[in-house]
Amino acid sequence: MQRYSPQKDEAAKGIKTGFQSSLTDEQIQILFEKLKGKYIDKNTDESHFKAIFKPDPLPYDFIPIIKTKQFTDTLLAYFISELFQKENQSDYWSISLNCFDKAENLKQSLYNAFTYNPEGKPKGYKQIDAILKSIYTPLQ
Repeated sequence: MQRYSPQKDEAAKGIKTGFQSSLTDEQIQILFEKLKGKYIDKNTDESHFKAIFKPDPLPYDFIPIIKTKQFTDTLLAYFISELFQKENQSDYWSISLNCFDKAENLKQSLYNAFTYNPEGKPKGYKQIDAILKSIYTPLQ
């Protein structure tokens, strides 16, 4: 039997992981292709993007995903909420800090969009909905 070690607890807290996700490799690939250049930086490492869809520790050389100007904080928050909330209910905002660059205020941004926008969704949400719908629609 191992003894409790506070140092090991502290080390475990420092491990950064991706999201729990039920997306297939094919769906993640389609999502990457649709987001790259328009919503996420064109130089995003594909393996790093794919790593955020697994609850495993992120690679040691992981670079957080950099969003483009078009991918506002509110729109990124909406994307994360729509894609990951169901499977990561208790901690998806904290996980987003591991995975995306400058993701500190996403929860507040989304709250503001739902509160102050007449549609209750952020500007540009229809494009995100279309992208997400495309990965769930069977390929013809």
